[in-house]
Amino acid sequence: MTLHPFSLMLTTQIGPPNLTLEYTDVLCTYLEQNLNADANLRPLLVRRTGLDDVTALSANQFEDFFRLSMPKALLNVLMDEDWYVDPSRGISLYEIERPWKGGKYSMLHLLMDIKRQNPDRDHRFAGVTPIDILEAYRTVVRTIFERRETAVTDALIDRPALDSHMELIRVRREKYIGESSRRIPRGLHA
Repeated sequence: MTLHPFSLMLTTQIGPPNLTLEYTDVLCTYLEQNLNADANLRPLLVRRTGLDDVTALSANQFEDFFRLSMPKALLNVLMDEDWYVDPSRGISLYEIERPWKGGKYSMLHLLMDIKRQNPDRDHRFAGVTPIDILEAYRTVVRTIFERRETAVTDALIDRPALDSHMELIRVRREKYIGESSRRIPRGLHA
């Protein structure tokens, strides 16, 4: 079976309390590699965060560090698996604040269109990535630095339109798996 382009959505907590030092080091490495590969990124980092050092960013502004580094880690995983993010839309980032016992936490939602590298790895020399794919990667990385995440608030949500889309999802779901006791609830309630 051949998988054609698809949309990928990923939601994760910003700075999960159980984030390991090893994973933080991986995020630091990806971010530092991007900064070293493109001299135009470090000034963007300074403009966005006031810092130019990845380790200092991780230690002092973890949420900004995570918003910048985690999507880059995902980009690298996709590239390693012979996929890439379509640069025409890049990665859209949405941040959602949630209440939690005695406080709040933030969720980061990523939305991107994924395409297979062309030619695929079975039809090109080992270790060679097409130039247009490398340029697409650089473009997406730059947009992550340039474009801030969208804060999702109740004021941003069009409830009638959302309910309409949810109904379409219900209809499509029922087409494929039939009625189920695990129905998506009708209407959204705050």
